[in-house]
Amino acid sequence: MPKVCALVITHNRLDKLKNCLAALAGQEYVPAVVLVVDNASTDGTQSFLAQTADWPFLLVHERLSENLGGAGGFARGLDLFLQQDCEAVWLMDDDSLPAPDALRELLAGMERAAPCKPMLAASQVVWQDGNLHPWNIPQPRLHKHARDFALVREGLLPVRSASFVSILLTRQAVETYGLPVADYFIYNDDIEYTGRILRRETGILCPASVCLHDTARASTTFTLPPERLFFEVRNKLWMIFYSPAWTARERVRHGLVLCKNILLHLRNVRLLPQTLWAICRGVGSALRRRPERQAC
Repeated sequence: MPKVCALVITHNRLDKLKNCLAALAGQEYVPAVVLVVDNASTDGTQSFLAQTADWPFLLVHERLSENLGGAGGFARGLDLFLQQDCEAVWLMDDDSLPAPDALRELLAGMERAAPCKPMLAASQVVWQDGNLHPWNIPQPRLHKHARDFALVREGLLPVRSASFVSILLTRQAVETYGLPVADYFIYNDDIEYTGRILRRETGILCPASVCLHDTARASTTFTLPPERLFFEVRNKLWMIFYSPAWTARERVRHGLVLCKNILLHLRNVRLLPQTLWAICRGVGSALRRRPERQAC
């Protein structure tokens, strides 16, 4: 099996990071390297990571001087991954708890799909109640190819994009398609990056690989606070206007999804003036400039 580097991004969630590392240590096929990028935590994360521990993997960690958000953390982490002697990288947040066989099943899925030369494999992400986590359901590939039916026969599903919660990327994918756009900070960076890769390459969902996303809630109700709604609106428009990931039809689809989510948000929130201002700021920011920071 290939040597795998697990990449974990964390920010002020030491308890969750400990649980995540324990889940990685308990894998049936243990990653050779675990790379932790600390987004300027102030809760003792670095002290914990600096302690000598009997991990079954090489633990490498870096503390960023400022919080660059999930997008910046993953961009920096993938840059560091390219310095490791590993053939694939397994991405996740610090609140990800992969099942003991999660990595083994991802690698097995990649092996079964080898004739299609996949560059990405995603786990099935669930919440605490065992149901699919609505935040992490990969977008299926709608335009079918003959190879897609071969994948289905192997118990795999072709995908068009996926979240950064338990996905396995080949080294070739990172070397060919570069890094996530760090300027996104939070939201849509994973959809844009995986969409960019999977416009031309094959990606698969491996239902047998399961990861618990240990979030406080798992709701499809679109009720972001205004400061986060700004990033959702700006980044979705950035993705639609500027990313090479999408066809014209897909750009329209993403635009319709954004409009629907904004309408749901306006129906569900009470802070209407702040919400409208966040939406206007997001639109204005997306129109004024493109995302710039590609690496950290």
